[in-house]
Amino acid sequence: APSPWELARTRLAWARSLPVADEVRLQLATDALRSFDQMGARPWAAQARSLLAQAGGGAAPEHADALVALSARERTVALSVSRGLSNKEIATELFISQKTVDAHLQQVYRKLGLRSRTQLAALCHAVAVDHR
Repeated sequence: APSPWELARTRLAWARSLPVADEVRLQLATDALRSFDQMGARPWAAQARSLLAQAGGGAAPEHADALVALSARERTVALSVSRGLSNKEIATELFISQKTVDAHLQQVYRKLGLRSRTQLAALCHAVAVDHR
């Protein structure tokens, strides 16, 4: 039997492939969101919430997730920064170059209106506390 994690990811991927107003899309995204919330997979839950918000699914988060505007890779880099990793350590962990890490961070700063790693780490921790 597939793991709950893989099942939720598959539902989210399937929902993304369907037209915005499709009822099946809404149901798949809702099911994926419920699973991700139960597992505590906040970045994945944010993606499902975003998908539901696009479709007018009415399942907008009670507390807006500031990281929802980021791509999956940008979110991963941002969360790595919040863990205190250097660009070199992030690059090694994600198998990408330091320049790519820097480019992702510049996009994160621009999208979130931030100027430093400290601000980014504080925001990531605040979002984590809001979701507890």
